[in-house]
Amino acid sequence: MKENVHTTPTLAEWLSTTLPKGGLVGVDPFLITSDSYSNLEKSLKKTGHTVVTPTENLVDIVWGAEKPKQPCGAVFVLPLQYTGKSWQDKVSEVRKEMKEKNVSLLVLSALDEIAWLLNLRGSDIPCTPVFFAYAVVSNTFLTLFVNEAKVTPEVKQHLTTPGNGLNVEILPYTSFLDHFDKYVEQKTDGKIWLPGNCCSYALASRVAEDRRFDKFSPIGLMKAIKNPVEMKGMKNAHVKDAVAHCEFLLWLENEIKSGKTVTEIDASDKFEKLRQQQVDYFSLSFDTISGAGSNGAINHYKSSPETNAQITKDQLYLVDSGGQYKDGTTDVTRTVCFNEPSQYQKECFTKVLQGHMAMAMLKLPEGVSGYRLDSISRMALWDVGLEFRHGTGHGVGHFLGVHEGPAGFSYRPSSYMEGIKEGMIITIEPGYYEVGKFGIRIENVYALIQAETKYKYQDMKFLTFEPLTLVPILTKMVDSSLLSKKEIEWLNNYHKKCVEVLTPELEKQGKKDVLAWLNCQCQPLC
Repeated sequence: MKENVHTTPTLAEWLSTTLPKGGLVGVDPFLITSDSYSNLEKSLKKTGHTVVTPTENLVDIVWGAEKPKQPCGAVFVLPLQYTGKSWQDKVSEVRKEMKEKNVSLLVLSALDEIAWLLNLRGSDIPCTPVFFAYAVVSNTFLTLFVNEAKVTPEVKQHLTTPGNGLNVEILPYTSFLDHFDKYVEQKTDGKIWLPGNCCSYALASRVAEDRRFDKFSPIGLMKAIKNPVEMKGMKNAHVKDAVAHCEFLLWLENEIKSGKTVTEIDASDKFEKLRQQQVDYFSLSFDTISGAGSNGAINHYKSSPETNAQITKDQLYLVDSGGQYKDGTTDVTRTVCFNEPSQYQKECFTKVLQGHMAMAMLKLPEGVSGYRLDSISRMALWDVGLEFRHGTGHGVGHFLGVHEGPAGFSYRPSSYMEGIKEGMIITIEPGYYEVGKFGIRIENVYALIQAETKYKYQDMKFLTFEPLTLVPILTKMVDSSLLSKKEIEWLNNYHKKCVEVLTPELEKQGKKDVLAWLNCQCQPLC
């Protein structure tokens, strides 16, 4: 059963109808957020069930001595040339928020928030440059709980600021709970900020309810709104990534047309090697989705030796991939065909493209919820009776998580109320998936910038989308007779920008064959 589909019961509904009355539901309190635990407990209580929290995770007991050890990659400093703001300035902004909210202590357990706040990165999570840690911020001290074996002398020096009281105390990761309990015992005037959307129930339950402040972490929004240096880095990362992406698509086209055997894994491996050639490349931003034919219809598909299909000229091929660079994070999906697609496939592709363009051309008031906008990308598909079952877009971090909150476009309501802000970076990625046959998705990354409007409504600011992704959209898949004049103009302008921005970089890197391919792919539609 796929969660959040209207035909799928919620977890609480399924448990309530499956368990005998009076059933006990065991939950590891460290692996569920405070908000999720509260909702689950309330729902089950109504049907006569009880949530309990075993002192030890049952899976850990079964695992025993074979349980893998926690990763121990070194933590490293991300210099100011990439971050654009010192960690000291970030902490000062956080403390200002704490003072306004009458909070004496902010507890951080979201790894990307800790990494962003302290301008540090790591390698404990595949494809996401973070490290296992907790952090506690007060008005007078800041403590980082991390495995000290990961902390280099450079990191220690980075976290020391002589004379201004902003030094970071580094303590063992395993000592966090003991110190947290001591913090709680100390009666302070302000509350303890435990963000309910990402703080575990294990931590929240240690604090009396009247002392908890459980709103979204202030760092979530700070991190999502990129400063000028971060934004410049994201743009630069997408230029490099587009070079690798175009080179990959040209290579794949040549391999297929020459009759060579190329599998899904061959393609994803080649793509990664091409990305590795770019300056400041760190890793993939997620496992590449390389889906040929019917495999492309599986959302979040990952090819394995058992499913590794050959990419042939008569199939659609969907590749969703991204890179982590020290100056930014990318996420792009393209659907290609190396022969002539069927008229039905072209219509489906065109409807997906129309949904993408409808969102990309939008002007929206700042602060609007992504939930209100999601259907815009679906209307062209709905018009012919088609649909897709995933969100339309998500935030993207700056050399952090490729999926970043708090804003995005989804058909599911969100408790986050700040809405979309200028400076955020969000994907637009509608699709269509014909089970057992093919999949189509067109995904670009966009920056939210201020829009020019004919009128001004009070002091309301309007935003629009600036494309960061610079990879051509395969026009041979487009039925131009279905497009309006405005849509053709958008697509031509997008391809014009791809050529203008990528040409100097391709010339600089000596990739003349890729530049010729790019110019061919970006010929304007009439």
